[in-house]
Amino acid sequence: MPALDGMLQLNSGRNALSAQAGASAGAPLSVTLSWPDVASLAPLFKLHPGSAAWAPTEGEAELSLQAEPQGPQAWSWRLASKLKAIRTPSMSLVSGQLIGQGQTGSTGREGKAELSLTADKLQGQPWLIDRLQADLSGSLAQHRLKLNVVSPARPPAWFEQILGAKTGAAAKSAQTCKANGARPRPRKGLAAMVSQAAGRAKCSACKAAAPMPPASLGSAPKSWP
Repeated sequence: MPALDGMLQLNSGRNALSAQAGASAGAPLSVTLSWPDVASLAPLFKLHPGSAAWAPTEGEAELSLQAEPQGPQAWSWRLASKLKAIRTPSMSLVSGQLIGQGQTGSTGREGKAELSLTADKLQGQPWLIDRLQADLSGSLAQHRLKLNVVSPARPPAWFEQILGAKTGAAAKSAQTCKANGARPRPRKGLAAMVSQAAGRAKCSACKAAAPMPPASLGSAPKSWP
């Protein structure tokens, strides 16, 4: 008796999802998604209050997955997906793409994959990323991630202080301290420890102050004497 192929087709307006697989042991699997009206998925996001801010209001999506068996418990696969003009209440994306290929093993840790993700003009509140490129390769046991981000945004002030950069709020605080002997405004956690240490080293008015009281990362530091 000949083996029969199985096929699934779902349509919702202009959106379509199709899947096809053969009944035989060595038959390939194919899944295709064409979703030019991503906004139609908004009701699903709004089912939970925490995801309502990510409900899409416009955009397009495409996905293609091809898989072929490579033995009793192994598969090789290829993936390609695209996003275009995605907009939600909390973010917007001009374009994005995810492509990859790999092979599964008899166990999850034996499989290997190569994935490449790109995103252009990814914007939220208050950040902006002109371009993001992420490449992941290897297996669960041993893998490598390469990340490249191009953005006009500056790092937080406490990060600049760690690097020894006197810019932004850190520079203004140090200059004010030198001018009138005022101590910098206390901060919380790691930022407080870095800010106090930088202030004692650069501010002449702070050099004569008593040793800084200990502060833990999980609690706010005590006030300076």
